[in-house]
Amino acid sequence: HTAIITKGTAAALTLAAPTATTHDGVIIDITSTTAAAHTVTATTIGFNAGDAASDVCTFSAAIGNNLRVVAYQGEWYVLNNIGGTLA
Repeated sequence: HTAIITKGTAAALTLAAPTATTHDGVIIDITSTTAAAHTVTATTIGFNAGDAASDVCTFSAAIGNNLRVVAYQGEWYVLNNIGGTLA
């Protein structure tokens, strides 16, 4: 699945937690086509099973920033991160 961010100002995107087993292997690719500090939030679980310590990825304000995640056992694991900061 691919999401292309075209909003000229910072977009706030939310990824719901995937369902264990049902969503295992689902890959989501999020790419920015605008120079804005977009945020992607993984509700409740965070990225890489990090809970609140890594639940938000904030893109630097650059075209081409990208976050690619895969679902596994109810978590989102980061496969690729270009220009994003997890916190």
